Amino acid sequence: MSDIVWRNISNSEYENLWKRFPTLRANANICPTCNDSGFYQFESASNECDCDTQKGLRRHYLYANIGMRYHSLSFDDLYEEKDDLRLFLEDYIDNFNFNARYGRGVIFHGPLGTGKTFAQILILKSLIKRGYKAWFDSFTSVVDKFSSADTKQELMSNIRSAEIFALDEIIEPMSSRQHEYFAEVYESVIRYRVENSLPTLIGTNLDNEQHEKWYPRVWSLLNMVQIPVLVSGTDVRASQAKDVVDMLITNREVRPIQ
Repeated sequence: MSDIVWRNISNSEYENLWKRFPTLRANANICPTCNDSGFYQFESASNECDCDTQKGLRRHYLYANIGMRYHSLSFDDLYEEKDDLRLFLEDYIDNFNFNARYGRGVIFHGPLGTGKTFAQILILKSLIKRGYKAWFDSFTSVVDKFSSADTKQELMSNIRSAEIFALDEIIEPMSSRQHEYFAEVYESVIRYRVENSLPTLIGTNLDNEQHEKWYPRVWSLLNMVQIPVLVSGTDVRASQAKDVVDMLITNREVRPIQ
């Protein structure tokens, strides 16, 4: 992975990283893949470990708020039925300079477990390795953080400074009061990014009609810049993804961070 472009992370960004992942600080210099042994077992073979790259990727992915579950996944984990999705993702990434220039983002919508979050993560990870600043968050987490002035300020700083931001799991409100609050938070986040041509990735189980019904003001903003992508198929989390984890545990193997 010698072609990775590492973005400079400021001291304040590091401090925020340690606050969010306190156990990482003590282990920051230990390779997360080989545990400093120099080798790891994967695909029935002993592999030499590039420890500096593994530590760097972990740090940058965690700074972008990408959960560890996704660190070792790559485009190779997109199943054959997702070939069209793969082509779309590769095209979006390869043309990101132009997409970013006009704030063009993507709405991934479709049934539960079909790969919407994974699609967003693949874009973020690819762009992180090209030196872009990224941030990932779920809608429920964003809503919770808006309830406190301290967490809201830090959250909005992360969202507004990210060159690419992914907001996952936009949900349907369950009451009129919740609807009003959700809509306010959602618009606060999206309006700033749209007005400043900052691309955003969105994941949701809501179809386009439901999205427009519950969040009409946001939907109007998104329609100017977002590409809608339907991610269909079966729930891969309950089938193929589980099989992969079972195999790694049975074989006592470690997938490197990718």
